[in-house]
Amino acid sequence: MTNSGDEATDGTTVSFTDTLPAGLTAVSLSGTGWTCDVDTLTCTRTDVLDPGESSPPITLTADIASNAPKQATNTATVSGGGATGASTATATTTINKKQQPKPKPPHHERPHHGKPGKKPGHGKPGHNRPGHGHRPGPR
Repeated sequence: MTNSGDEATDGTTVSFTDTLPAGLTAVSLSGTGWTCDVDTLTCTRTDVLDPGESSPPITLTADIASNAPKQATNTATVSGGGATGASTATATTTINKKQQPKPKPPHHERPHHGKPGKKPGHGKPGHNRPGHGHRPGPR
């Protein structure tokens, strides 16, 4: 938040409130110098902000539900600090719902390449012993 007025704020409580769109659930809310509550999606602070100065940013992390819309509009409201009324800002973003790739299991836990009758170690020298017969050091 930036004090865009021509006078300093008066040091009374400044309140930030966020309203998440449907399909998003807050996980964390924080900012340097802010006292934040993720359950109510509010942050407060009580310092003086000179004209043109900005408060440290607030970071909100949210989980995205599988049924979340493709576009979501977030709304944030700031009030207090001696200002009359509140200021509201909105931001619309596109949600990309790509699934994270599943990690491959380590070599030792992989199936035997779908070939029936293969024994553990798939026939390579040393593959059925601890250490797999690999030589230490550079090759």
